[in-house]
Amino acid sequence: MEKVSIKTAPYENKKAQEKYCNAVEKVGLWQSERIVFEKFVNPQAKILDLGCGAGRTTFALQKLGYKNISGIDICPPFIEYANKKAIAESVDISFSIGDATNLELEDNTFDVVLYSYNGLMCIPTSSARDMAVYEISRILKPQGLFIFTTHDRETKKPEFAKFWAEEQKRWENGTQDKRLYDFGDRIIEDSGNDDTVFVHIPNKIEVFDLLKKHNLELIYSEERDNIAVESKEVKEFSNNCVFYVARKV
Repeated sequence: MEKVSIKTAPYENKKAQEKYCNAVEKVGLWQSERIVFEKFVNPQAKILDLGCGAGRTTFALQKLGYKNISGIDICPPFIEYANKKAIAESVDISFSIGDATNLELEDNTFDVVLYSYNGLMCIPTSSARDMAVYEISRILKPQGLFIFTTHDRETKKPEFAKFWAEEQKRWENGTQDKRLYDFGDRIIEDSGNDDTVFVHIPNKIEVFDLLKKHNLELIYSEERDNIAVESKEVKEFSNNCVFYVARKV
């Protein structure tokens, strides 16, 4: 079976696209996202919402007063939706198609790069994720912030610990899903959307090392459920994850 391509994964089909477009109105900004932004980000900051999807976080942050914000996503239908919404609502946000591993942006341009909803870890292959973080560090101004979330492979929930122990044995025996690239990768089959989603689930050491490699100093890390009580809509849209805030040094 073919491995997932960064150019097309994960949101190719119409049902999956509808889910993320609907999330702009029905899910909106997580309470935890609002709290983290208000804690760390000046309203005057120049912000890039990378992997913005259809603009769930972009529109919501703009309404909160973060006016100097733009969005980039690799999925053309999402950007088309976001641009139409921006025009219809007379909102001054620039949305464009772009690849996180090859950003056509100048060095030292942004005060903040946001990569919400585990988007960084939806990039297949460790080398591509490495390139994405390199690019993010490159376009950040000195002392600029990178805000993102991931799942945690070493979460203390027993069912997950059991799964990863068994998965480790599969990799050692060579019986892992051949669509995977690295230990920690998952292919999630979403039958409701007839969709296949790639996600890499790191442990914290992996995240720390990736940040350090690209001159990003971790200044904050906390589980979403410890930051805020989220709405039913948010919990149905996404599971618990870890927030990270790193500063370019």
